Amino acid sequence: MRIDKITINEFGALKDRTFSLKNGINVFEGRNESGKSTVVGFIRFMLYGMPKKTASSELADRDKWLSWDNLTAEGSMEVTLPEGSYRIERKYKLNGNTAKDAVDECKIIDLATGSEVFEGEIPGKRFLNISANVYDSTSCVRQLECTQIDGNSVRTSIENLLLSADEKIDTKKAQTKLDSYRKVLLHKNAKGGRLVELEEEKVVLDEKLRRAKEDADVIIAKENAVANLNECEAKHAKDERDTARDIKIYETCVILKRFNELHAEEERVYKLQNDLKDLADGRGFFGKLPERQLLDELDIAERSLAQSADRLTVAEGEHANAEASPCGDRIMAAIHEKVEQNGKKQTILDKATSLIKKRKTAKITATVFYILGGILLLWGALGLLSPILVDIDAIHSLGFAVLLSAMYSVIPTDFRLYALIAASAIGAAFTVLGVSRSLTASRKKKERINFFSNYGLNTKTALPEELDAHMDKCEENYILCRRHDDAYEAATIKLNSAKAELEAQTEKAISLLSSIATEAEDKTPAALSSLLKTRREELTDVCAVKENLELELKSHQSTALSIKSSLDDYNESELRAEIPTSTNVEHIADNTDITDLKKRNEFAKGQYNSSMQKRIGIEKELIALNATAENPAKLATRLDEVCRELDESKQNYAAIMMAITAIDTASDNIRRNITPTIRKRAGDLMGMLTAGKYTELGLSSDLEISVNVDGNTRSIDALSKGTRDAAYISLRMALVELICGENPPPFTFDEGFSLLDDIRTRNMLTMLYAYTRNGGQCILFTCHKRETELLRGVGDFNHIIL
Repeated sequence: MRIDKITINEFGALKDRTFSLKNGINVFEGRNESGKSTVVGFIRFMLYGMPKKTASSELADRDKWLSWDNLTAEGSMEVTLPEGSYRIERKYKLNGNTAKDAVDECKIIDLATGSEVFEGEIPGKRFLNISANVYDSTSCVRQLECTQIDGNSVRTSIENLLLSADEKIDTKKAQTKLDSYRKVLLHKNAKGGRLVELEEEKVVLDEKLRRAKEDADVIIAKENAVANLNECEAKHAKDERDTARDIKIYETCVILKRFNELHAEEERVYKLQNDLKDLADGRGFFGKLPERQLLDELDIAERSLAQSADRLTVAEGEHANAEASPCGDRIMAAIHEKVEQNGKKQTILDKATSLIKKRKTAKITATVFYILGGILLLWGALGLLSPILVDIDAIHSLGFAVLLSAMYSVIPTDFRLYALIAASAIGAAFTVLGVSRSLTASRKKKERINFFSNYGLNTKTALPEELDAHMDKCEENYILCRRHDDAYEAATIKLNSAKAELEAQTEKAISLLSSIATEAEDKTPAALSSLLKTRREELTDVCAVKENLELELKSHQSTALSIKSSLDDYNESELRAEIPTSTNVEHIADNTDITDLKKRNEFAKGQYNSSMQKRIGIEKELIALNATAENPAKLATRLDEVCRELDESKQNYAAIMMAITAIDTASDNIRRNITPTIRKRAGDLMGMLTAGKYTELGLSSDLEISVNVDGNTRSIDALSKGTRDAAYISLRMALVELICGENPPPFTFDEGFSLLDDIRTRNMLTMLYAYTRNGGQCILFTCHKRETELLRGVGDFNHIIL
């Protein structure tokens, strides 16, 4: 047997773990407390279940194996045997404090068929043909338990196997049972037992049979009457069944006719749906059909586009009229705006008047300063120059005589010179002031000219009155320009709005046409309006066809739904399976006279009941006869049975005596011959493990081992623990070969090599590798790296990390 897969749902501390195993050697490597021993226990649990004995060690196993969360052990294990592959599923749930309160469920599933097989059998005994004790003592080597072998169980298993080819058959118990059965057949004094009882019963039956034959004729006549009535009853029952069947067929056909009507409606619905689809593919757009709302949208789009085009035409005319309307002088209008910006007309006039007045004042002041300065300069100059002038008459001729005389008469003589100088200086000052005022007058003139020029008057002699009139003309031109501009701006805004509206309506029309799969080559409003109208007319026809189809579809769908709801309680497939396939449903549903059919059914029932009542009356008479007279046929049958049992019992008695003698002889031969075979094979394996150091082993009846060392026989307990482990592992392997033959169980080692040195461990691994080459399987559990490192030098293996 090979284990292929282990699935642990809950087991001890392990939960939801899955392991895949292979042929050959499988190594589970993990730290202490990682679950190695738990997996070993899970394999035994799958094969033999939870321990039922009350030994303290097994109670400890149960405590360890139950889930720590909810006292449950559950999982599955897939195995392969020569006859096929199976999955063992087992769940153990402890509902109380003792094993009596537990529920143990086990199934064996054939993986080829998926069905449960070997119901109620123990998987280990079924697949390995060995008990749990023999399994623990042979192929399952638990941690620190190499030497623990149940000698009585193993020895009995070997003996049973060799005697009966079945380890489960206990020959000792069989021998005891054979002797007990012998006593049942015949007591030692030959005065009692089953053989004596059968001889006596045979004599009694012969007499009873003779008397029963005398009463047989009457019983036979009544039985014939019952048989005839049974025939009539069967005929009427058949008529009743046939008419009931015909009624059932009629009722079924009525319902199936409704199903046919449903299918016809569904077919019409399907055809109408296809018609709608064809209509959408042929005359729709993008596989869709139009709605009335779309037609309204097309109509609105057409009218909106035409209205937008009309509004644009009106706006263009108004814009042209506004553009051609009268407009004033833009320059004069600009002058008016400047007047408004600089304080309005009166402020400008006041400023112009002020500039004129200031220039005039500056000219007058300059003239006065020039006159005064000239006089004083002349007087002073003449006064200073008079002593040196030769021709005084010339001076007089200049008209200054009187002036000089007056000045000389007024001014004292001592101060005349100073007065002349002062007069000259003052005259010079007045002259300077006159020049300054002349310059001011000139500047004011330029300012006036610039001021008037700034408002459109270039004349040097312009007066405020002219400026006033000019500003009035500028205002008139400003008003004309403003009116023109306002009208033009309003017309432009209206034109742009009309253009934008037409463009938006155009885009909307193009988009709407695109949404119905229509490409507009000419995008002018007139062309688009025409295309919208054309498509609307086309889609109006499509919409009308669609609505007619949808109305008809809705009607048939409603009819189909109504029929279907009335058939919700029926299964068409089951109904059709109830009638012959060649049945004409429509013909039967329409042409069957159900009233006549029901009358025939009632008549058959009445005839059946009448025949049955007559038969029951005769059977009661037969019962009364049979109560006083025995049936010769039964007596003859019983007599034959007694004769056969008597012959068989005599043969069984002779066979039992032979078997008891044979078992005694065979048991003696096995005890003499089997122990040397096991001892020799275990010694060969021990020699392989110890490199030839120990090759001869002694073996007691309880499978206790002794070793031949230097010609002396010593107990195995005298050697090291590692040597003892090697010896008992060799013995286990020899026992497995003998007991299991061609279907060996997987060898399981839970830290089984911990006391072996590297050489013996390598020898053991080499031996196990050779063992697995012949189809065996080995599962090693270790917390060390040594086994995996040594195995790499031996051969392939499956490495699993816990």
